[in-house]
Amino acid sequence: MPIPRDKKHRVICFLVSALLLYLSFPNIVNPMGFSFLIFLFAIPLFFSLEGLKIKGRFFVGMAYGILSYSLLAHWIYPANKPLFFLFVMGLSIQSVMFFCLFLPLRENRKRFGLFYLPSIWALSEWIREQALGGFCWTIAQSLSFNHKFIQISSVIGPYGLSFMIILVNILLYEALGTHKLFFRRIFTVILIIASLYLFGMARISFLERDKVTEFNVCVIQPVISREDKKDANLVVAGIKKHVELSLNCPRETKLIIWPETAATDDALNNPEINGLIKNFTRQLKIPLLMGTATWRKGRDFNSAVLFGADGNILNEYNKIKLIPFAEYYPRALGKYFKKRLYGNNFDFVAGKKNGVFYFNPPFGVLICSEDAYPGLFKALAREGVNIVFVILNDNWSQSKEALYMHLENSILNAVSFGMTVIRSANSGISSYIDPSGKAIFDGKDINSKKVFFYKTALSENGTLYSRLGNIFIGVCWLFAIINLRFNLFFDKKK
Repeated sequence: MPIPRDKKHRVICFLVSALLLYLSFPNIVNPMGFSFLIFLFAIPLFFSLEGLKIKGRFFVGMAYGILSYSLLAHWIYPANKPLFFLFVMGLSIQSVMFFCLFLPLRENRKRFGLFYLPSIWALSEWIREQALGGFCWTIAQSLSFNHKFIQISSVIGPYGLSFMIILVNILLYEALGTHKLFFRRIFTVILIIASLYLFGMARISFLERDKVTEFNVCVIQPVISREDKKDANLVVAGIKKHVELSLNCPRETKLIIWPETAATDDALNNPEINGLIKNFTRQLKIPLLMGTATWRKGRDFNSAVLFGADGNILNEYNKIKLIPFAEYYPRALGKYFKKRLYGNNFDFVAGKKNGVFYFNPPFGVLICSEDAYPGLFKALAREGVNIVFVILNDNWSQSKEALYMHLENSILNAVSFGMTVIRSANSGISSYIDPSGKAIFDGKDINSKKVFFYKTALSENGTLYSRLGNIFIGVCWLFAIINLRFNLFFDKKK
């Protein structure tokens, strides 16, 4: 394999790879991203890593992670600087692990050698998920808006798709570096991509025939500014805006959904807010699912509450996976730093029970960033849930790429777990996503007051991944261990 001759060439390859990774995801040029660049991003990276010793790979891995994830998550910085630094450093765990375990391809031709680096990449993403409490961000998400190519995640999960992406990068890298392998490697790449596409088409066709239950939902997107939400004097006015929009929902609506913290005060204990909601639901005779802050025994929760058509409370869910420095202050840092690092007047406590609502049909509820936690989807799938409502409030960011990147989480998990996902956002992106990952939304609706009506058709089959979980990660462990053992054996023999 060709090795960069000097530091300058390595740096250029390093920067090109980081740029390609950034452009693969929603970015400042194209909010939906140039997703197929993900099949090329690692090629210059492999060139820059060949010939480096482990110490050099460690520092390069840290630098690559910081640069790449700073580019991908730059939209967090203006809104929350402590969260930005924590987020970037947390995500960089993966690149450090992968770079340290990287084996030069020119020396890595032992048994299963071709599968070693894809396995290490998938494993490093999985280990990062465990380290971050279940938060998942994979390179597979870059393909979310090309839903035909992500259907394989219903079998092998997002990490299996990441494996396939890195495998294509390796094959193209070898094709460029070894003339003897060029046509064989290019043919294999075409075969892999064609297989992803054909499997996707077959699964989508099956799902279109499999739709059984219908459930009509009306989603409200009120566009209430961050400043108005913080103003305690405008809470009731905000609820009235939700009610006014909701009056436009069609009669056949079975459930109305309001976004996260539609009420920034406790809608259960504030008499005026509670009265408005009860009168509204009784008038329309339609149940309401809404986001609200709730107060229980001196503790604040970020909650979703279901009101019945008679105005009574049927169920409640408290957000489990809270965002540090945005929804709560990590107490381990002590009170000294709180004024400097945390500017909110609330400090939420995490809930404990999964968001299963035994309605007809039963549904699951996730709040905002929780759609980035596959474990929460899996817990809902175990309870027989086929539809998930994600209520969110992303108006803290004015970056379109942030909204599209957030949407990618819901799309990939909808496919992986075979669920219908409906998102109700304060300012966007509200959307309907079927179990094949086909998303109905319009970027022009961002920051526009809207009422969305979705005739939902539910699938009841689930997926192999939802039943078996990350079995493919076990296969990756097997490939990695076998390859490392063979390399150690041959190194000793030499």
